[in-house]
Amino acid sequence: SRLFLGCLWISSILVAGSIVYMNVKMSEQQTEEATLKTEEATQETEEATLKTEEATLKTEEATQEAEEATLKFDIFPINDFCPAKGCKPCLHDWILFQKKCYLFYDEPAPWKTWEQSRRFCQDRRADLVVINDLEEQEFVSKHVKSYFDIQWGYWLGLQQTNNTWTWVDG
Repeated sequence: SRLFLGCLWISSILVAGSIVYMNVKMSEQQTEEATLKTEEATQETEEATLKTEEATLKTEEATQEAEEATLKFDIFPINDFCPAKGCKPCLHDWILFQKKCYLFYDEPAPWKTWEQSRRFCQDRRADLVVINDLEEQEFVSKHVKSYFDIQWGYWLGLQQTNNTWTWVDG
């Protein structure tokens, strides 16, 4: 009977030890599962954050494109070039020659200085005329009015800097 009690005692200790061991292992497994679920939730949150940031970036890009289009529209006077749903290469009163548009401004006095005339052109997204070849020179000569007094004349895009004459386009 002592032997039986001893075996029972040892068996009880082994069973209790096994139960404790199983509880520890189950607890570790539950902790591991909780850690994995937390990591998975963190990863899902990060993915959602990335998608939100991507959507924000796309929205910002679309906004920037819209602003650029608006700016281009403001710079390009569509109503001046495309009246009545038909586009023309040049503005009203300008003359097309060799894919360039020319305005022969012949308003009465007071005269504008060279600088004022250039600013006038630049305000219209143009510049004073630069003569590139004989055909262009003949075209310009044909379209300017001939005057025989000091009250009239035209400015070219030619300037003198340090005793050297240069065209405004370089």
